[in-house]
Amino acid sequence: RECTKALQICEKELGNDHPYTENCSTLFSELKLRKAAATNNEGLALAKAGGDYRDVVKLFREALEIYIEMGREADPDRTALVYENVAAAYISADMLQEAVAASADALKIYRRKLGDDHDVTKKRMEEHRS
Repeated sequence: RECTKALQICEKELGNDHPYTENCSTLFSELKLRKAAATNNEGLALAKAGGDYRDVVKLFREALEIYIEMGREADPDRTALVYENVAAAYISADMLQEAVAASADALKIYRRKLGDDHDVTKKRMEEHRS
């Protein structure tokens, strides 16, 4: 919250183009990306420990909310990976419809970022079909 307040003060008092405001904005974005990555890792650890899929998915969804709030393109690789983690959590809970939807979201990002002819995209497309 302190970062949000600091950024708002910089924007209000100094304007968006001021170097301090730009620096504050960059640091704020970096902190948000780190929080999303840490939340994703917490979900992975809980899944590995055999935690309830609902708790695991909740953590992954929290990470996704941060990435989506920042714009998927802020870190498309991580965003796609978190969608894949959500799909895996749903698969382990035999919730196939939800897993397919999460997998499709990941595939959209791969297709947009890498294109349909990239090996990673082709592999993900094949996995999504199966």
